[in-house]
Amino acid sequence: MDRSSEPVELTIEALVKDLFIELGLPRPPRTDEDLREAGLTSLQLVDLVFAVEDRCSISLPDDEINPQNFRSIQNIARMIERLRTATASA
Repeated sequence: MDRSSEPVELTIEALVKDLFIELGLPRPPRTDEDLREAGLTSLQLVDLVFAVEDRCSISLPDDEINPQNFRSIQNIARMIERLRTATASA
């Protein structure tokens, strides 16, 4: 599904919801909820990194792949918006 015109947070929220359904986790997290506390393991977070890159058509710099940026849906969305803004102004 093409989500290029959709706000970033909604795109990430849909991606995380799909991942939680695929993994059989009980409920998708709130946008401000810690994804580890909501049930994702470290390996599943790595899968999420690749899914974010694919869905958002972005290559994440290594230094951006850290626990703080992937703590919540909101944090992921802010990171993507910040990187897109930096790329657009470069």
